[in-house]
Amino acid sequence: NGFELKPRAATVLEYSTRYPQIENFAKLYTMLRFRDGYEHGEREAAWRDLRSSFHEVSKQLRAPGIRGLLARVFSLRPLYY
Repeated sequence: NGFELKPRAATVLEYSTRYPQIENFAKLYTMLRFRDGYEHGEREAAWRDLRSSFHEVSKQLRAPGIRGLLARVFSLRPLYY
């Protein structure tokens, strides 16, 4: 949808400074990736929040209409990584 791909050397938090829509997702992802200790049930709740945040951001940033749908279905962009 016109966003640059995240450079391999950039962290998710660094990338989110360019696109504030993904800031919450980036914070949750970083916490889950690097934090060691959690209270009882905290990790599971964070995973639920991360999934929810991902779905919200995906819907917000999706190109609308049939053209957007076709671009998502037939895009080769995910093969870049």
